[in-house]
Amino acid sequence: YSRLSFSMASWRVAPTEDDYTFEIQDPPPLSATPYSIWCCHYNTHPSTEQQRKMSGANWMDRMKKAGKSVVDAGAKTMLRTDIVFLDREIKTRKQAFGIEIYDLMEDLESNDNMAVQDKESKIRAAFDAARKDIAVIQAKKECKKEEMAVLEAESGVDSAGMNYDIPPSDGVVINNDHPSQMRA
Repeated sequence: YSRLSFSMASWRVAPTEDDYTFEIQDPPPLSATPYSIWCCHYNTHPSTEQQRKMSGANWMDRMKKAGKSVVDAGAKTMLRTDIVFLDREIKTRKQAFGIEIYDLMEDLESNDNMAVQDKESKIRAAFDAARKDIAVIQAKKECKKEEMAVLEAESGVDSAGMNYDIPPSDGVVINNDHPSQMRA
């Protein structure tokens, strides 16, 4: 808080103990005007509460918290960007699978020397390879989402202002075998 003291030509004004109001000690004569102010002095005297709030350790704690929040925000942004890139990678792999299957179907349609089961096995192999690649990318994406959930839980509040607990991993096991090759 600040302490303001001033004098007027015919007034004596002093601050009170609460530092918010002033007390007129000698009432002015009726002829005094606002233009009779001849000195105004502004002194800053921080209270003990302000001194405590501005202490070095408390200031460092605030700076650390601010730095951590900036780092966390950067990490969240990076994780969101990674998720977008992983989504794009999944889309690209699906497009490559479509091109691969089209070329394979075109080749198999013109090749009459091959049995139907061999044709199906080639198509199945291409599908299994694509499914495996996409599953790996999906696992990376889920890992990034869990990392983001951990960061949000550590900061205590997500972008919507809601508190969330860290979700457990879903424990899904992806099996890329053909259904006929799966063990019971």
